[in-house]
Amino acid sequence: MILQGFVMHIGKGQTLISCPTSGRFDVKWKDNTFPDIKLGDYITLTGKLVTFDLGRSFVVVRAELMKAKSLKEVKKFIQERMAEK
Repeated sequence: MILQGFVMHIGKGQTLISCPTSGRFDVKWKDNTFPDIKLGDYITLTGKLVTFDLGRSFVVVRAELMKAKSLKEVKKFIQERMAEK
């Protein structure tokens, strides 16, 4: 899953991301590494959705920060991931 949203909270090993169209996501980063992000940053990330509840709050695990700036770069990233499998 690819998400874009604003960083709302940074905690120990976990980050709260608010996506304007999708809701709120608690993000746990891959290999317990923490990217260089700050509150209020608008980021693009990829990860695996593992659970959700009806309050539009979701959990994403093994997330990685993407540097994609355009849809072409996002498409290329997806094609590379699919080729790895």
